[in-house]
Amino acid sequence: MEADLKIALRDLISAHPAGVSTERLCKTLRHTPQELGDTFEQLIQSGEVISLAGIWLTPTSFTALADKVRATLAELHLANPKTQGFEIGSIAKLLGLPWGAKPLARFTDRMSDLGGIEAVENRVSLSDFQLELTTRQVALLARIIECLESEAVNTPSPQAMAQTLGMPRQAVEEILQLGRKSHSIVNLAENVYYTPAQLTALVERVCEWGKDKQFSPNELRDWLGSTRKYVHPLLEHLDAKGLTVKDGPLREIHLK
Repeated sequence: MEADLKIALRDLISAHPAGVSTERLCKTLRHTPQELGDTFEQLIQSGEVISLAGIWLTPTSFTALADKVRATLAELHLANPKTQGFEIGSIAKLLGLPWGAKPLARFTDRMSDLGGIEAVENRVSLSDFQLELTTRQVALLARIIECLESEAVNTPSPQAMAQTLGMPRQAVEEILQLGRKSHSIVNLAENVYYTPAQLTALVERVCEWGKDKQFSPNELRDWLGSTRKYVHPLLEHLDAKGLTVKDGPLREIHLK
């Protein structure tokens, strides 16, 4: 009986490629959510279904919907090159998804984790989208970049740049995000920003210094005259690029 119920539930979810609510599943199968609780959990654990705050999908359906969202974003970006992101609710309407805010938030979080899109609050964009800035934004970004390039390693925080430039911190943070979307600025960690040229130069310096030896984060910190705030995300960046290899607490440079 339990096996039959599991098959029936899985097949019913599969029959709804745009997702189906818990309420509708229970009504169709004539069981309460409590009665189906263990079966739902088994299907989740086996990877046969995905739960999005009361909306149920198969992994295949999720992938198909994610592809449609990315395709829709590509069209929107092409038509609106100066718009940073689009409300996920509007995209859901375009795709005919009658989901509430919570399922949509879970959906975008899952897409973000898999890569390909970025979500800021309820607005989404493709990760590789290059924003087209206005003339005013370009001028403000140039001032931000000048501030960043005043330091090779210990770049100023948004608060410090706001004080230097006589701008509200919020305005600085907005321009930093625009710079990131236009690929003019790299956000390495919270309050740690570099230009791509700065980061490339810094990586080259570290690789040259650290070649043919093992080193600790503290040794790198002392050599750079920096702090953990900058060194830790820099090492994570090097790890992600495959330029460093961990050996216990130490690292060594691994040039390809």
